[in-house]
Amino acid sequence: MLRMLWKLLKPVLLLALVAVVVIGVLFAYTRGLIPGLGTTYTVNTTLILDGIQQLSSLTVTRFNYSSAVYTERDMPDFLKFLYGDRQVMIAVGAITAGIDMSGIQPQDVTWNGEVLSLRLPAPSLQDCFLDDGATYIADQQTGLFARRDPNIDQDTRRYVVGQFRDAALAAEILAQAQTQAELVIRQFVALVSSDAVRRIDITFQPPDPNAPLPETCS
Repeated sequence: MLRMLWKLLKPVLLLALVAVVVIGVLFAYTRGLIPGLGTTYTVNTTLILDGIQQLSSLTVTRFNYSSAVYTERDMPDFLKFLYGDRQVMIAVGAITAGIDMSGIQPQDVTWNGEVLSLRLPAPSLQDCFLDDGATYIADQQTGLFARRDPNIDQDTRRYVVGQFRDAALAAEILAQAQTQAELVIRQFVALVSSDAVRRIDITFQPPDPNAPLPETCS
């Protein structure tokens, strides 16, 4: 009876043993535990470089502003009725900052088998502007004998843009642009590299204090 039972169970036990061995080998292979048979990952740094260079528009941080701006000629109060020139502008605009990803070079993207290292350009202001559709003159008063200053609108707009720019810098718009850029880059690399990249190290070039401002921000 036992011999007959052994004959019946022997093929089943052999199959189970083979299955255990195969599963063990596969597990060791995927974990890199078998010398010479570990999984080898490769990362196409050129593909990553080309992709990053297309991401500039996704790293932009924008601050919106609105303010009432009073502008008038500087003169004694008793003369303003005769020669004064005053206006109130409701100014609406925005300041944008980001990173010019086109400045990344091949040497800024390196791969050592586990860690992908990226060196990105420093964030900078990109544009400072007033929304012409939303900005308007709310009030305007000209003295009895005064001639309206033809440059008052332009001077006011220039002043407002400068104030908005300084407010954005004080609110750390550049730091927020850097944070946004790092988030976008990490998401992109994770998408294109799968399990190949174990860690992503991102650094930024130091800002150049002598770099000129965009024409719209100066």
